[in-house]
Amino acid sequence: MVDPLAIPPVIQVVPYDPRWAKAFEEEAKKLEHILGKNCLGVHHIGSTSVPGLHAKPVIDIMIVVKNILDVDKAVEHFEKLGYSAKGEFGIPFRRHFQKGDFLRTHNIHIFEEGAAEIDNHIHFRDYLKTSPQASQEYAELKIELAKRHPHNIIAYCEGKEGFVHKILSLAQHKSLRLVVALSKSEFRAVDEFRQQKHLVKEGYTHILLFLGILPIGYAEIFHDRVTMCVIKDDYAEHLKKFNELLARWLEHQKLFKRTLT
Repeated sequence: MVDPLAIPPVIQVVPYDPRWAKAFEEEAKKLEHILGKNCLGVHHIGSTSVPGLHAKPVIDIMIVVKNILDVDKAVEHFEKLGYSAKGEFGIPFRRHFQKGDFLRTHNIHIFEEGAAEIDNHIHFRDYLKTSPQASQEYAELKIELAKRHPHNIIAYCEGKEGFVHKILSLAQHKSLRLVVALSKSEFRAVDEFRQQKHLVKEGYTHILLFLGILPIGYAEIFHDRVTMCVIKDDYAEHLKKFNELLARWLEHQKLFKRTLT
């Protein structure tokens, strides 16, 4: 017998469903209750938040909190609602939760107030809401990618990168943010900074520093130690902040690991 969990789910992009808005509102109330005073806001983001836009039928929820580390104390309450805790899941200083291991229904992205990702998500959503042409272009792109990569979510997401960056560039946000290199384009940037092929070994993490949508710095992390840190000459004034973000992120990693023991 074939284990259904061993088969990658088919990526489906479906017409907009007005019930998505209500599904978000119902879930938001539960999440606000879980986080209490730490919760500063709950936002419906992603394609299901844009009326008329084709989307994967998964509700994306962004929560802004006062203290990201306090979210780890509430994991048990998220699990009682059917969520699985995924830690940062590739985005520094985030907490990510998923509901539905095989048939995903909800994603939660939690950021601490002031995180650059908050404005990025809001801008992308609001731009699609106010630009029917961009919304249609995005829908057509996703439908095509779902046909081309029905079982490959990584290829599907990488296929959207160019469009997403184009929309975010219009906002001209200049916030600094750390990104763990995961996609092909991110690893190309890593290799450019290293001037050689990146190391693919256990214990190594490759971190990019972005200014808006532009990668301006790179750090190699081996376990809990920075073994390489470089920044483009034109952006040298951001080196101090880069080091501060790296130190803060590494400290967060230590604190997070303690919650798992």
